[in-house]
Amino acid sequence: MQKRRLILKYLTLVFPFATIGPLFSSLLYKPVEEKSLEWPSVKISSIEEISKIRSKVFMYPLTNTPNILIKLGVSVEFGVGPERDIVAFNLLCQHLGCRVVYVPPGIPDRPTATKKFEDKHILYCPCHAGIYDVLLNAMPISGPPKCPLPRVLLKVENDRDIIAYGMTPPVIYGKGPLCSEDVSRDLIGGVLVG
Repeated sequence: MQKRRLILKYLTLVFPFATIGPLFSSLLYKPVEEKSLEWPSVKISSIEEISKIRSKVFMYPLTNTPNILIKLGVSVEFGVGPERDIVAFNLLCQHLGCRVVYVPPGIPDRPTATKKFEDKHILYCPCHAGIYDVLLNAMPISGPPKCPLPRVLLKVENDRDIIAYGMTPPVIYGKGPLCSEDVSRDLIGGVLVG
């Protein structure tokens, strides 16, 4: 009984700090030197492959940074490929860093929180029901996120290879202050791909 009380007391003291730690990480933020790192240029798929599978998770710019490549079937201003419908976004929610999932329009078994958005291409955070509209450059349209998901910059080479070559603001969750424009922070804290 005494041991159980001691454990509960310990958990009540430690748990709040463990859960709010990421919120205070921005206090330790230090700008990265301009000369430090360059964005890797990496093939992440071919147009043929993504046309068959429609979406693909890949790591970029670091080997521990998940993103998703999506063939939308709808042209967008920032899309690449022959139909300008291939895009990629970081998968870490801008609220608390949970991993978002791609929910295309018209699927029958969609999460309840996404039902009113069933005609949209969305990225959905199952932790706190954050919803991002992919066609609107992953802007948040519901839930707690305050800024969009970072977009992976893409280009097509040799009319077939999809290449990642950078990221747009904001900074990836956990790499600096929330919604920061300093995307050079995305390049630290792991091993560059390629």
